[in-house]
Amino acid sequence: MNKDQFNTSMDNWMDKQKKQASSIYPVEQKMVPFNGTEILGVKANDGKVYIGVRWICNGIGLTEDQARNERSRIQRDVVLQKGGRNLTLPTNGGNQDVLVIELEFLPLWLAKISITPNMQERQPEVADRLIEYQLKAKDVLAAAFLPQETYNPYAIEDAVIASMKGLKEVKAQIAETRQEVSEIKHVVDSEVWLTEIQKSEIKRLVMSRIAALRRMGYETAHYQGLYSALNTHFGVGKYDKIPRKDFAVASDFVRGWSPKREVARE
Repeated sequence: MNKDQFNTSMDNWMDKQKKQASSIYPVEQKMVPFNGTEILGVKANDGKVYIGVRWICNGIGLTEDQARNERSRIQRDVVLQKGGRNLTLPTNGGNQDVLVIELEFLPLWLAKISITPNMQERQPEVADRLIEYQLKAKDVLAAAFLPQETYNPYAIEDAVIASMKGLKEVKAQIAETRQEVSEIKHVVDSEVWLTEIQKSEIKRLVMSRIAALRRMGYETAHYQGLYSALNTHFGVGKYDKIPRKDFAVASDFVRGWSPKREVARE
């Protein structure tokens, strides 16, 4: 996805989020110190805590392209998109739309950021910070906003399990859709009859075959006999009820048909 495509996709997603977030507003907003940087945290009127995505990316040390990919991941991931939203927050430059993710989805998102061999080789400090964020960021943020007696730590293992459950549901939906498509294709292939154009072509082939047989000396070659043989071959009452998928086979049958037990005139 190039930059323009990403921006367009993000704009469309943000428009939808604005509609959903119109009734959600911050009741508490602060910068939470973590690992030598600060992370924007917001507690909203729905009782949930939201975390600024940009601050997480900057704190880890992701490049601009890497950060853009992570924003796109939150937008398109079947699970993460349930926790991502756009909130209007007061900033030094006035009210601005800020991409945030629910605190409960933070470990899942961070777990999806892979520490690749390339990152370990070229950005070892980024890989180290990413591990710190994956292991500790949620607990620190939760402690800053939620009473300890109500906070139940959400381990990365739980996040991975939730992700797998989401993928399992998606795979089940895909399998169900494929089954429906297969059934529809079977109906179309087996039960939808010849088109008007195909019927006209069958008629033309029948006329051509009868004319050719008579020139060859088959004086008893008649249209009725060929149509009857064609219908019997496909098990239909009339040739126009031949399945559409069998048009090519029907055409070949007509081209090769000849009356039985008859010898051509010399």
